[in-house]
Amino acid sequence: MHRSSRAAPLPRHAQAMTAVLKNLEERGLIERSAHPWHQKMLEARLTQAGQDAVELADKEAVRIERRLADEFTPKERETLRALLSRCVDAIQRDEV
Repeated sequence: MHRSSRAAPLPRHAQAMTAVLKNLEERGLIERSAHPWHQKMLEARLTQAGQDAVELADKEAVRIERRLADEFTPKERETLRALLSRCVDAIQRDEV
């Protein structure tokens, strides 16, 4: 599974996104600076510590996915995917 398909959804509200970015910046995982062309925008970039955290999280996610996949038969994995897909659909309907 590709990392982008595992990524958590981003907050929909600007206020929530601002809080997330502030937290990441305080932890040294991103740095923000004025965008060179759009002065009212802040550009966010991963720091080396942020990149290291992404790589570690990706490795851990792959390890966990493999461990879970090994726990189920192919038929059980198919059933689990179908059930989880229904969960996602229900959550998305609720977000409207």
